[in-house]
Amino acid sequence: MEPDKRDNSKKILTIFLIFVVSFAAFSYLHDTLKMFFVERNFSDFAHYYFWAEVIVQRHINPFNLTDEERIKLKESSSIPVHISGTYPDDLPDYNPAFFVFFYPLTKISFNIASLSWVIFNNSLLIFSLFLCSKLLRIPVRDKYFWLTALFFIYASQPLRENIGIGQINIFILFLLILQLYYSLKSELLSGFILALVILMKSHFAFFLVFYIIKKKYKLIFSAIFSFIALNLFSLKFINSRIITTHYKRLLSLLTAQPLSCLPDNFSIYGFWGRLWGGGSFSCLVFPIYIFTSLLFLIHYLIISSKDKKGDSLILHFSTYLALFLIIAPLTSEHYLVLAFVPLLVAWKYIYRCKIEKLEVLLLLGAVLLILSKCSSLRFAIFQEGLLSVFSAFKTYGLILLYLFLTRLIASGNKLISDLK
Repeated sequence: MEPDKRDNSKKILTIFLIFVVSFAAFSYLHDTLKMFFVERNFSDFAHYYFWAEVIVQRHINPFNLTDEERIKLKESSSIPVHISGTYPDDLPDYNPAFFVFFYPLTKISFNIASLSWVIFNNSLLIFSLFLCSKLLRIPVRDKYFWLTALFFIYASQPLRENIGIGQINIFILFLLILQLYYSLKSELLSGFILALVILMKSHFAFFLVFYIIKKKYKLIFSAIFSFIALNLFSLKFINSRIITTHYKRLLSLLTAQPLSCLPDNFSIYGFWGRLWGGGSFSCLVFPIYIFTSLLFLIHYLIISSKDKKGDSLILHFSTYLALFLIIAPLTSEHYLVLAFVPLLVAWKYIYRCKIEKLEVLLLLGAVLLILSKCSSLRFAIFQEGLLSVFSAFKTYGLILLYLFLTRLIASGNKLISDLK
């Protein structure tokens, strides 16, 4: 091909990608405006807002309330949208200390607070992409990579789900990337940031195992110390019994299997729960979940041990993040924004390296299954029993992404390196 024709082809490709990304971005903007001004969901944000007022401002222990008292509290609230409840008992599902730090937002009206939350989360998404570019050493001028990456993000259902219900996972995504960034510079600061994540959602303590594997003991100490300190600080505003009761409840929920029965739980716990939870094998769901999770974890340890140099922390972290989404007790649709990081790592490899057909198929399958909308869950026939395997598309997508990344580790690829 002649040089001018080659340049012309690149221009055409660039223009095409700009059109595609613009369409996805405007579609996302349209959906966001519709969700804010027309549908007015924000049920999870309302959950944070409501319980922060109840626990911190009114000093009420939610675990001592009867069902009738809890319903009356919600009915008397001035919040103009539905306040989401947690399965199965409609109690706050977060560490009560989290509501202490969320409480300042309740000092402004719900409408302004929710609008601020939307703007805040979209800004954090941009900052998250910027940090990823630093960790992956992707220059901003690399238009082909970023245009495709932006399309992945703005065309994804998990992002819309997060914004629509006002979830906190974009904030968690940002903090996870930030703590990974500082793990290469200041382990003490990185540990503190990880403690903030664990304070928001307790099962992210699973990432302490990752840093044990990586022998970052200063970071682990900082995370544990910071977590204890943050909880002690919160005791100035709430009763200690609320925190202890919260953790007892979480443990009972895990072993009693209600999480596995949720139709939109895309972890393997949800997979086994929907497959067998309603039948005579329901008592085996939790043991099988633990056994399968251990198999995945052992597989990661074996693959990780083959990478003797361990040059790329972000590659290992992304693989572990994909593993976390597979074996966590709960991985709802909105959790899948966290898959943006491993997807970007995978896309860098596809973009920069000589690729095999199998790898392309793995990544293509992961992208389509994770980021698309899964409508089969709306039908009761696919929510339980053997036919539930046809509604586990997101689970299959996460497994494909995990397999892609473990192949990347096992190959000893050196194109993905850490920020020094």
